[in-house]
Amino acid sequence: DELPRSLGRAISLWFRTTFPDPREYARCFRTALGCLLAVGGPLPCEELGRILGWSGSETADFLRKARPLLNDGRDASGNQTAAMSHDFVSEWLTSDLAGEYRANSSDGARTVASRYFKLARENPGSLTDYELLRILPLLETAGMREELDTISRSSTFLERMARRAAELGKAGRHAEALELAHAARGAISGREETPASLRACAASALAGEDEHFGRLAEAESLRREVLGTWRSLEESETGLHLIDVSSACPDLAATLRDRGE
Repeated sequence: DELPRSLGRAISLWFRTTFPDPREYARCFRTALGCLLAVGGPLPCEELGRILGWSGSETADFLRKARPLLNDGRDASGNQTAAMSHDFVSEWLTSDLAGEYRANSSDGARTVASRYFKLARENPGSLTDYELLRILPLLETAGMREELDTISRSSTFLERMARRAAELGKAGRHAEALELAHAARGAISGREETPASLRACAASALAGEDEHFGRLAEAESLRREVLGTWRSLEESETGLHLIDVSSACPDLAATLRDRGE
């Protein structure tokens, strides 16, 4: 017990020394730390600035000042990331022990989710891979049920997820492609009203990654599902859906043509 108490005192002393005026902390630090707490893992530094509307220099100033609290890293794309340095730091920040320096992960989740929701509504094509993967769980965590329902019903957003998963696979970024394909599949499968073309796109992207990672039975099952989806469409509708899917999932459209679907 002595070590945690010592750590707590050290953290408290750092905050009091770094922010003798708590109003400066509230203005510049609390929301950013809340965002880091909310995502629960490495957050690309560029994303943090994007969420908060900061310039590059403002983001760099925050990271420099917060360095004792953070772990530096790189994501799969080589982007600089930041994360809370230790679970104890996160626990202290969200406890009564932090007093006027307390940060709220729920507020952070709402800040991040609100920003991502705005981007998804206005320009889904601008969403980064990180944002595509995390927007739905963050909306749920933040309790933003109406916004979650809106995005989950957006064919434009769902197509963006499926398209990007296929693009990542083509680029050889298979771990990221698999994660996004699973997310797209989950989001799309949960909506009966989702167009058949999008269901097939998501299944096709996931099938490609399953095949890459040697899960051949799963890949073949998904491909059979894709073909079954097209067989269930009326002939007059099939052409329309093929047009819809050809830009999002060229491989799927080619497969359907090759098999005479």
